[in-house]
Amino acid sequence: MYYGAIEAGGTKFRAAVYRNGEKIKEMTIATRDPETTLEPVACFLGSYPLKAVGLGAFGPIILDENDPDYGLITETPKEKWRQFNIYRYCAERLRVPVYLDTDVGVAALGEYFAAGGTAQNIVYVTVGTGIGIGVIVDGKIFRGAHHPELGHLQVIRRDNDRHPSVCPYHDNCLEGLASGRSLTDRYRMTPEELASVDDVWELEGYYLGQALFAYTLAFAPDKIVVGGGVADQENLLPKTRKYFDLVNNGYYRYRRMSDLESYIVLPLRGKDAGLYGAYRLAGGGE
Repeated sequence: MYYGAIEAGGTKFRAAVYRNGEKIKEMTIATRDPETTLEPVACFLGSYPLKAVGLGAFGPIILDENDPDYGLITETPKEKWRQFNIYRYCAERLRVPVYLDTDVGVAALGEYFAAGGTAQNIVYVTVGTGIGIGVIVDGKIFRGAHHPELGHLQVIRRDNDRHPSVCPYHDNCLEGLASGRSLTDRYRMTPEELASVDDVWELEGYYLGQALFAYTLAFAPDKIVVGGGVADQENLLPKTRKYFDLVNNGYYRYRRMSDLESYIVLPLRGKDAGLYGAYRLAGGGE
């Protein structure tokens, strides 16, 4: 039995076909306008007899199934995708059941299943072009009335940080100050050049540490998983743990966070957390 998985990201789209829990084929395409991006994805997935497709999409996106605009991407910074209904396109083009959540929601779900029952409550933070957060509460994706948009959590600027936020909506949000787009705009250096500059990761850890502490207070997770392209830098998590500990200041303690090296971690499924989560969202593996 075949299942399709789509990870719709701000920089690239990934699509994969799974059979019996194994990824058998995958494609990647740069994110451009909707038609140019989605048509090759639909052709790729449509060549298999799929039972269903799981779709994890960037947002904000309407996830209320009772809303006539279910699946509509709303006020995204990606102008060509504003007011585009990605769910409707995929459902009409593929003609199989499509199960929808945010890109970070499905990544969190992928990590939940990867943990094999050892973590029922997970916060997944992706630090890439933008910053997004997916939350698993008691083994299920947490949505609320809409879905979390905690990449736009307000953080306290460092005293000497005068660089403009790259977020068009907020001057002091996490995404505006600590996303991959912010790093590129702030330093004008390639990712390879940034990797060895300690001050870069000191500032990045300062902002992420604040945010992860706030997520801990809100959700009391078993662990926080940090994924995305920026998370690949080996200096990021040690700096983030350091500032998390400083902000906490000994206040909030429970067993799961007693060892920050096992509490703030990289994804068990690496870059495939989102695809695997989309596969599980579609009903694969059951």
